[in-house]
Amino acid sequence: MRLIVVLASVCIAAALLLGVTYSLTSGRIQLQEQQAEKAAVLCALPVAEKISAQITDKPIPYYEGYDASGGVVGYAFTGSGKGYSSTIKIMIGVDEDMTIQGIKILSQQETPGLGDKVDEVKSTGTLWDLLRGKKIPPAGRPWFQEQFAGKNTETVNEITFITGATITSKAVLDIVKSTIEEFRDQLTGREPATG
Repeated sequence: MRLIVVLASVCIAAALLLGVTYSLTSGRIQLQEQQAEKAAVLCALPVAEKISAQITDKPIPYYEGYDASGGVVGYAFTGSGKGYSSTIKIMIGVDEDMTIQGIKILSQQETPGLGDKVDEVKSTGTLWDLLRGKKIPPAGRPWFQEQFAGKNTETVNEITFITGATITSKAVLDIVKSTIEEFRDQLTGREPATG
């Protein structure tokens, strides 16, 4: 009986501690998630000076991006789909003509060293530069994601796939293309294509 009382006391104390920790940190976690999403929107829609709050009354929730005078310059929304070994979630930014302004991979758990190269940023410096004390410029955006800028649903097929990660590359391409088409239909009020 004594062992049961001790075990129950430990479980109750652990549950209370977890509950208190969650209540103390949940606000910060939610704020960090909102900040990360806003940064992803601005990355996917670099032409925007300001962004709206998320518009959630449609099947695909989205953000509107505005220029300095308040005119709409584009939209940002998320798409997701199956990659090689995980679900890939992408923030997609388009202008009013549905030309891609940028994409940002929000989450993926693809094969390390292959599929995860969708997030790879190529270094512009070398070890020798570093040893000589040469200033190395900050890393840019991932090269694979950068290819999508300026493309539309017809020309997006021209992107270069990642060697050894064809399935992941094609998955990203398909997610971007199909989500843009669904968003275009939503924006114009057309029924989505079935089949």
